[in-house]
Amino acid sequence: MLRMIPLCTLVRCHFTQQISSLFGCQIVHKRKIAIAKAQGDMSLAVDYLNKYLELFMADHDAWRELAEIYVSLQMYKQAAFCYEELILAQPTIPLYHLAYAEVLYTLGGLENLQTAKKYYASTIQLTGGKNTRALFGVCLCSAAISQLTKGRNKEEESSELQSLAAEA
Repeated sequence: MLRMIPLCTLVRCHFTQQISSLFGCQIVHKRKIAIAKAQGDMSLAVDYLNKYLELFMADHDAWRELAEIYVSLQMYKQAAFCYEELILAQPTIPLYHLAYAEVLYTLGGLENLQTAKKYYASTIQLTGGKNTRALFGVCLCSAAISQLTKGRNKEEESSELQSLAAEA
């Protein structure tokens, strides 16, 4: 294992030289990102992914990878931005709606919870009501919103929505 560390450093230097000669080669950039992740240097992987996405903005896998790294680093606002980009590029994929809703729920706050509930609902709509995580997310958002808005006459709407989600 100790022999691999100098080898990885050598490989990183080699790829840096290749990148300078092959500016637009996606494979070289992706290998550089993979090496940084394999070494556990997530901040370097984030830097490489951001530079990569400046060149190749339409790479959905890179946006998803960056979002997952941001979530693992507990950088939820940045992860939310990545999921927004994914939803704009591919609005029919329920996984992106669900992940975005979960990030918003984690961020908390009334506005984020209301938006999260909408994205959980869009996940339910896209999956035909078959996504249990999204149904449970609607219940959690409704409960959290009712806690935040206690005494504002919205309890009737919230309890009805919560019971409908629980029945499904």
